[in-house]
Amino acid sequence: MSTVRVALDPHGQVKDIPICDGVLHIKELKSEFQEATGLKYCDGDGVWTAVEMENDAFKITQNDSHLFVVVNNVFTVDGPDDRNFDSCKREYTSILKPKPPRNLAVIIGNFEFPWENDKLPGAKTDLKVMTMMLSSPPFNFTVLKCSNLTRKQMEIVAKDAEHLCTKDLKSFLWFISTHGYVSDGHQMLKGIDGTYVKLTDLIISTPDPSTPKVYLVNACRFDGRVDQVDLGAEFQVVGESAVHGGGDGSAGDDDESEARHKISESRSGGDPSPKIFSPIPADAYTDRMIHCPTNFLLVYGCPVGQGIPDYVPHPPERISWLVHSLKKVVKRYREAQEPVNLLSLLTEANGYCCCELDLERRKYTFVLEHRLTSDKGLCFP
Repeated sequence: MSTVRVALDPHGQVKDIPICDGVLHIKELKSEFQEATGLKYCDGDGVWTAVEMENDAFKITQNDSHLFVVVNNVFTVDGPDDRNFDSCKREYTSILKPKPPRNLAVIIGNFEFPWENDKLPGAKTDLKVMTMMLSSPPFNFTVLKCSNLTRKQMEIVAKDAEHLCTKDLKSFLWFISTHGYVSDGHQMLKGIDGTYVKLTDLIISTPDPSTPKVYLVNACRFDGRVDQVDLGAEFQVVGESAVHGGGDGSAGDDDESEARHKISESRSGGDPSPKIFSPIPADAYTDRMIHCPTNFLLVYGCPVGQGIPDYVPHPPERISWLVHSLKKVVKRYREAQEPVNLLSLLTEANGYCCCELDLERRKYTFVLEHRLTSDKGLCFP
């Protein structure tokens, strides 16, 4: 029998907990840390990783010298089975209702769609990475980690989250990674049951109207065309700059040797052959989109009329560019031990993504819309 070193936080008192054959049962962890719901450890790159749990037990495969830190602010919400969902709902309600959180995040990943062509492996990675990022310092959100929810279950979680918000709430964040499209100015989001919900139906209100509400939406935004694949936009590369659709005659129109590149990666794999998705005027949907409410920050994984390419070539797992970029920028903040402003963080992540893709001569950007009246609840020491 051996032991593992476990602490409530990275700088807290360390306790040695016995394990047998590399297995630590959750009840043994709870005997030392009553509110524990999981374990995480920090690797050599400063990235926090969750320890996998199966049958109420953790498999400790890392070297015993690792310091494991208790995760006590993550609540798992599993769909689409209603019995599992209701059980999870009772658990987080019973614990959080008496002690409402100061920072609350709802993280949703819909990835196990029953139709093979709809499966989103990147959404599963997004769910894991965003949960670990937001539940860890400097953010320390209380997280409802939701996987494979139906339309109705997403609406229930939104209502529950609203009921958990008090006047003492500092900030609220909602992240979702799923299929989507735009209809009559509304962002539509796909439940695991194949039905869609409007983003506006998931928008919550808080007792203090000035509390910032941040929504990150990682879903396709094609106009009225369900589950269309984003096949990219054709553009010219002139020196170090890229010009959409051939330019106005001043950007190399006479040079037939200019390389033309086509984006062919797509949200769920798609057709690997190079194709062209016609460029859409920037103002094509401006007048028809539902605009950002007061004291909200809306972040979309792509502009209207486009889709989400979730293929990042470097990590071993599929992950969206939005989450990949956030992870990289947050790591820099942690290494520098600097306070984080969420709006600045998102802006830097957008810049990181643009620079990363520019190296591959591709164009891609997130969309940030906000009507924030202050930086209250957006700064994390």
